[in-house]
Amino acid sequence: MSDTMTAEVKDSIFDLVQTDPNAVFTGDLDVDDLLRRVEKEALAIGTDVGTDKSRKAIISMAARVTRVKTAIDGAGKDLTEDHRKAIDAVNKVRKTVRDRCDEIKVRVRKPVDRWEEQENARIESHRAVIAELNQASRIPHDATAGDIAATIKRLEVVDTSRASMQEYAEGATAAKNDALDVLRAAHERAVTAEQERAELERLRKESAEREAREATERAERDRQEREAEAARQREAAEAQRREENERIAREAAERAAAQAEQRAREEAEATARKAREQAEQREREHQAEIARLKREAEEKAAAEQRAKEEATAEERRRAADRAHRSKIVGEAAKSLASAAGIDPAIATAAVEAIASGAVTHLSLQF
Repeated sequence: MSDTMTAEVKDSIFDLVQTDPNAVFTGDLDVDDLLRRVEKEALAIGTDVGTDKSRKAIISMAARVTRVKTAIDGAGKDLTEDHRKAIDAVNKVRKTVRDRCDEIKVRVRKPVDRWEEQENARIESHRAVIAELNQASRIPHDATAGDIAATIKRLEVVDTSRASMQEYAEGATAAKNDALDVLRAAHERAVTAEQERAELERLRKESAEREAREATERAERDRQEREAEAARQREAAEAQRREENERIAREAAERAAAQAEQRAREEAEATARKAREQAEQREREHQAEIARLKREAEEKAAAEQRAKEEATAEERRRAADRAHRSKIVGEAAKSLASAAGIDPAIATAAVEAIASGAVTHLSLQF
C-alpha cells in the first residue's frame, strides 16, 4: 500500500470510500479491512436512544453505511472494459460489500428500530385507551342500570394521569370525563325508568289481585243468593204441598160426611117406611136411633176437624221452630266465622254439624 494511501486510511473510512470508491477494486484498499473499519466506526455511535439527537445520530450513521454500499456498488458498475476480465471478482466483492453493509446497517439501526417499535406500541396503547373511553359513552339500547353502573365503575379506575398516559394524558382525561358524564346521566335515566317499570308492575299486580278478590266475593254473593233463592223456593213448594194435602183431606172429610149423611138418610127413609108399619113406640125408638147416628156423625166430623186444625197448628209450630233454629244457626256461624277468621261456608257447616249432634261434647241451645 502506498504512502498516500496509508495517510488516507487514517481518515474516516466513510470519507475515504466517497473519495475513491474504486480502491477496493484496484487493490489499494482491502475489502475485509474496509468492512471492519465501517463496522467499527458505525457501531461506535452507540445504542443510546434517550434523546432526539442520539436517535438522529444513529439514523445518520446507518445512512452513511448505506452510502458506502451505494458508492462501492456504483463504482463496480462503472468499471471500464479493462476490468471486465475480473468481473467475477468484482461481483463477488460487490455482493460481499452489499451483504455486509446491509448487516452492519441493521445492527447499527437496531437500537433505533427497537425504540421505534416500543414507541409505536406505547402510542398504540394510549390511543387504544382513548378509543375505549370514547366507545364507553356509546350505550347499548338494552343496557340496564346495573350494566351502566359497572361501566362507570370500570372507567373510574382508568389512570389518565401524565405519568400513565404521557403526552396523551389531556386527551384521555377529557375522553374519560366526557364518557363518565354521559354514563352518569344515562344511569340516572335508567334507574328512573326501572323504578317506573317496577311501580307499574306493582300497580298491575295489585289491580289483578283486587279484581280476583272482587270476582271471588261476587261469586260468593251469587252463591249465597242462589242458595237463599233455592231455600225460598223449597219453602214455597213445601207450603204449597201442605195446602194441597190439607185441601185433599178437607175434601175427603166433606165427602165422607156427605156419604155418611146420605147413608143415614137412606137408612132413615128405609126405617121410616118400615116404621110406618110398626107401632109408634118403634117409631120413637127409630127416631132415637137416627138422632144417635147423627150425633155420632157430627162428633166424627168434629173430631176430624179438630185433627185437621191440630195438624195445621203442629205444622206451623214446626215451621216456626225451623225458622228459629235456622236463625240461631246463622247467627252462630256468623259469630264463629268472625271470631275464628274462617270462611263463612265452613263456619255454617261446622255449626250445622254441632246442631245435628254429629260433634261429641258440643251442643247448640235454641
